[in-house]
Amino acid sequence: MLMVLVAYATPTRLAAEVTEDHGKAKSGLATSAPSPDLSAVITRAINSHPSIKAARLNAEAAGSDLKSAKWQRFPSVSLETGVFEQDNYMPTTSAVLDLPLWTSGRIGSTIDRSEYLKQSAEAAFHEAILEIGLAVNQSYHDVIRLNLRSDVLLSNVEEHRKMVLTMERRVAQEVSPQVDLDLARSRLSQVEQQFSLNKAQYDSALQRLRELLSDSVFLPKSQDYVNSWLNIDQESVIADGLAFSPRKAKLQADALAAGAEAKIIVASALPQVSGQYSYNELYGYRFGVVLKAQTDAGFSRFAATDAAKMRQQSVEMQVNATESSLRDVLVNDHIEYVYASQRIGNADGSAESSRRVTESYMRQFISGRRGWLDVMNAVRESTTAGLDAIDAHINASSAYNRILLRTGRWRPVISEATP
Repeated sequence: MLMVLVAYATPTRLAAEVTEDHGKAKSGLATSAPSPDLSAVITRAINSHPSIKAARLNAEAAGSDLKSAKWQRFPSVSLETGVFEQDNYMPTTSAVLDLPLWTSGRIGSTIDRSEYLKQSAEAAFHEAILEIGLAVNQSYHDVIRLNLRSDVLLSNVEEHRKMVLTMERRVAQEVSPQVDLDLARSRLSQVEQQFSLNKAQYDSALQRLRELLSDSVFLPKSQDYVNSWLNIDQESVIADGLAFSPRKAKLQADALAAGAEAKIIVASALPQVSGQYSYNELYGYRFGVVLKAQTDAGFSRFAATDAAKMRQQSVEMQVNATESSLRDVLVNDHIEYVYASQRIGNADGSAESSRRVTESYMRQFISGRRGWLDVMNAVRESTTAGLDAIDAHINASSAYNRILLRTGRWRPVISEATP
């Protein structure tokens, strides 16, 4: 299979890191991409969806916050002009240039917190991409599934209508009893209802897909889905999924940011030293070293520190819970993929066998060796087998693409114009 790697065109630094991390081959699951049509649909949805644009803006804002935090290492300048009675109401000006020399780690911790919050925002951006990709994958396969089922059901409706006409002639000729016609009409009513329900589900799935694409007239170009199956190792799926998980990465960054916040609170309660150059009309020019200390009411700083540490512990516990939940999701995806792909051969064979049985039963009914109920049941079984075969193909394809997305083995291209 062709090896394909596509990196997010996201905030620049993270995009480079993602490309570097995932550019190395991993065992277990070959790097690949969804079917061409689905790939284009997912990419289109991600490049147009408002939640992606919002997440990217938030990530860029976090990057600006980090730049702002780094500027705290540079001198600050303050100017003050006042008018006082003692100076005959003449304006007086004071200027102070203050350079932090030692802040008990406050500035360093502030920069660390901003860096972790930036990582959290970037992970949230990737999480939004993953969620939209998974939603599009589900809706896309639902549309294909229901459209294929619609073809089978429509054919079934037409077949039942022909059988009703046949039975009406036989009853009129007194060749068959009225009860056989009643059965044919009852089955026709059932399959028409099934077709109508399937049509309603199709319209709903198509509407969900159109909403994701912000396109009210979108239709899939083809009934394109994965139709070749790889032997995927479950342990590799779990390992790659946990390593890639944007949700886990976000919580880890949030935990580190909470830890940095606790350090900032502690440092703000300790003395700080700065170099200061000042000028005013009373003292003229002065240069010196200033020791600053500030306290809040009571022991509020210590209580705030404890709160920050507890928030850090809470987020760390959420990381563990997220790992457990994600592992469960990845295992279920793998089980569905393996079961559905293994079921395809039997389902296709069963559909073909049921079709031949139906044709045989119809011939035997005409010759008087089969009853009408046998024919009707054979038609129903043939339709059910055809629908099962469709479900097997689509379930396997959908699970396969979910695995690709959740393990980071395929990632959509994000336009530089987003937002």
